[in-house]
Amino acid sequence: MLVFVYGTLLQGFRNHDFFLNGKSPKCIDSIRGRIYTYNGMFPYLIITNNPIDIVKGEVYEIDEKILEHLDYLEGYNPKSDYSHYIRKEVLTLEHKLKVFVYELADQFKVKNKSIRIHSGDWKSITEMMSK
Repeated sequence: MLVFVYGTLLQGFRNHDFFLNGKSPKCIDSIRGRIYTYNGMFPYLIITNNPIDIVKGEVYEIDEKILEHLDYLEGYNPKSDYSHYIRKEVLTLEHKLKVFVYELADQFKVKNKSIRIHSGDWKSITEMMSK
């Protein structure tokens, strides 16, 4: 199975080695959506159908065990109505791959305290903030 990552699970970021076991991405790709940051450290995704809304990220091939660990990291429980993130399946734009992605659950969306990353690229924003 495949997962699309756009934030702290990207290669070189704090959650990558621990949760993706240091894997290399299968490919670089993008999906339709908007990415926001809360306090400059907490990225989250809102999936849209708008063709101008693009989020850049990496695709990884994972197994069931890694998926369970990612569910834990993202606070996703398929048996609960109170998950922090919801795991959804979407199609990537360039390679047309069916991937899992985590979207912030409606009850946690705090747009008035969040900043949209218009480029859709978490990696480039964090590189700019660290300079």
